[in-house]
Amino acid sequence: EFLENLDLGVGDLVSIERAGDVIPKIVGVIDRRGAKFQLPNVCPSCQTPVNRNGVVLICDSEECPERDMQKIIHWIKMTDIDGLGPKSVEKLYRAGLVTHYADLYSNKLTKEALVNQLGKNGGKVYDSIESTRELAFDKFLAGLGITMLGKKLGKDLAKHFTSFTSLQSVTEEELTKIEGISELT
Repeated sequence: EFLENLDLGVGDLVSIERAGDVIPKIVGVIDRRGAKFQLPNVCPSCQTPVNRNGVVLICDSEECPERDMQKIIHWIKMTDIDGLGPKSVEKLYRAGLVTHYADLYSNKLTKEALVNQLGKNGGKVYDSIESTRELAFDKFLAGLGITMLGKKLGKDLAKHFTSFTSLQSVTEEELTKIEGISELT
């Protein structure tokens, strides 16, 4: 929407102002220099048609490598695993060692395998992964990648439910009584 509303093109000269404390905001186009920016119709990773959901484009393919890697990266961020950035995740994914975040805890992901793939940093990554084998319930929930369920909502849910089993049996009505949770349509 942002690109469309300003009718931005690749290479356009734009006017930027500071919005808030840090984030720059493009406020207008000074000189139109390039071709109009075209949003992709297909996922660049798996070539599946993308769907627009509000202001974002989404690949709905269950077999999209990039989508898989983004889920792994999200888990890593939410559970505070150190030393595994996007490039390392891609390397482990392409090697077939980690194709889902659950693979981070599989027997095939040994310290030796990580050192072979990531170099000397692999040992530190292994130790960091091991430190997350027992997670606080709120971090576990946030890591699942459920839309709109981040660290804050994970903490809120963990205050009301002590286990995954207790959360599974809750009704929508009970959930919406919790502050910060509303009915989504």
